[in-house]
Amino acid sequence: MILLKRFVLNSKISKKMLKRISDLITGKSKNAFNDVVDLFIELTDKIPFLGPDVLDKLSYESVIEFFVENQPEDLVVKGALLRQPHEQGWIAIQVFLNNNNQLVHKVNNTLYGRKLIVHDIDLELKNLFGQNDIIIFE
Repeated sequence: MILLKRFVLNSKISKKMLKRISDLITGKSKNAFNDVVDLFIELTDKIPFLGPDVLDKLSYESVIEFFVENQPEDLVVKGALLRQPHEQGWIAIQVFLNNNNQLVHKVNNTLYGRKLIVHDIDLELKNLFGQNDIIIFE
């Protein structure tokens, strides 16, 4: 069994992230999407990921497959997919969240997740994103 410890980069960012994700999931705030995206971008600039890999196209099927095949133990209850514009298309960040809506990471502080550069996103994902840059999978 892999032991996980709580990832704390900066208590201010962690507390904001937890509150915004909680507001987003519970529906308490309609504006939480933009706040969560901004916090994810700030956070992902500071955390170690393996990668990024480059893909021609990211599909809904491959996102779900990644969540299913790479879910760490039974600590994960949700997943999140974030996109942000990139000169080659998009940066796609896929992470796991625990029951406290915190990012799940390995003992070495590397997140369970992946960071990709994708040239395109399939229609199903585009429809799920809509006008937002984050999708929460439960």
